[in-house]
Amino acid sequence: MNSLRLIPMGLLALSLTACGGTSPGFNMSDDAPVFAAESKEEASINYTKAVAYHHGLGVAENHELAEKYYKKAIEQGQDTRAMNELGVLFLDDDTLIQNFPKAMQLFTDAAKQGNSSSRYNLGLAYYYGFAGVAGNQERGLDLIGTSANQGNLKAQSFIINWMARDGRVDIKTNPVLRQRVQAWADKGKISYWDISTRSTNYEKLWDRFFSTNLKDRSAMLSDILAVESGCDECTAVNQNTIARKLNEIQTWRIGAADGDRNDQYNLGVAYLTGDGVPLNLEEGARLIIKSAEAGYVPSQYALGKIYLEGRGIQKNNGMAYAWFNIAAADTWGYREATWAKAMKDWITTYLPPHHVTQGQQWSTKWLSENRAKAAR
Repeated sequence: MNSLRLIPMGLLALSLTACGGTSPGFNMSDDAPVFAAESKEEASINYTKAVAYHHGLGVAENHELAEKYYKKAIEQGQDTRAMNELGVLFLDDDTLIQNFPKAMQLFTDAAKQGNSSSRYNLGLAYYYGFAGVAGNQERGLDLIGTSANQGNLKAQSFIINWMARDGRVDIKTNPVLRQRVQAWADKGKISYWDISTRSTNYEKLWDRFFSTNLKDRSAMLSDILAVESGCDECTAVNQNTIARKLNEIQTWRIGAADGDRNDQYNLGVAYLTGDGVPLNLEEGARLIIKSAEAGYVPSQYALGKIYLEGRGIQKNNGMAYAWFNIAAADTWGYREATWAKAMKDWITTYLPPHHVTQGQQWSTKWLSENRAKAAR
């Protein structure tokens, strides 16, 4: 068994220019279609309306209407995003509809259906005993770990930060927790989470969280359990700040439609994280693919992660290796090339040899046929 080591904190591979969020990372199977099925149309429309009223995006903020449309989305399509975000709304101290028991029930229902954000939110509540939930460290960490394994960046970043701070004590005093963390370390999960959340915009959040007295942390709950469609710009009180974010999204839309690979990347990440646009993993994957095939190194690295995690696209280890290998071949100094090499080296330690061989062959062929793209 490897000895447990605490990974030094890094900073999110998939980061937006202006702001960031977290990806719900729905649990997709290896035999899923190339692009996952769309949500029911009416449920998706109501979910989008709910997010707008929740945050005041293009309309006046109205929590009662947000609740109404979230409930419609849940009734029409069992939309787990709506369950999760309505749960967050019920936790908000600033609303007139605060209801901790309903929030926890919504998180529980969505978590049972595989929503990684709700698993993370529920895990945090159990671990620290928030929102009227009796503290249960083992159950809480299991839920957060399950979310992290689904690709939830916030859960991954939390575990890395927790290990470097509170976890130092908790692991020593709780052998069950130590066993969980040791198992993740032995399987290479912790190394992966550290690499995958470099450049994370959650650093300030965890700095605040872990420096606050435990008895006072519940006051931060609505910040910690932020909805996936929100970001600093999207939820700002200042309407000019919101307008700047919406204008930025529109600029990316126009550029992406014209084939600008940088705008395709930024808009793709926005869809993957639900930042400033409704969450849409499939559309995010499509845009990242276009940008990666056009030779943009950050998108090539991101596409490796998307294939590795099965986020909005069928999971494929060979293609994950291939795109990491392509990004790592960059000679222009992109930081993502360094991250891609680290990911490639790591997955080589556990992937079946034929997956590595297939990925190597495919990427070698791609590079030979696309030298002009790779050189831009």
